[in-house]
Amino acid sequence: MNITETDIDEMRRCAARELSMRLLVYPKRVIAGKMKQEQADFEIAGMKKIVDYFSYVQKTSELQQKLF
Repeated sequence: MNITETDIDEMRRCAARELSMRLLVYPKRVIAGKMKQEQADFEIAGMKKIVDYFSYVQKTSELQQKLF
């Protein structure tokens, strides 16, 4: 599998959109009793880790390109 810098950026942006959606939707689901706060917190934190990971990979890749 050959993952390009463009692919990494696309995955990061997709995960960031998903995180934004969860931040908007999950509080409403908690208030409506359709989701427990603990589950919402867990799911939001998990997606934030994914966004942070792709941001880290992207920055690391950019730094390596500058070095070489």
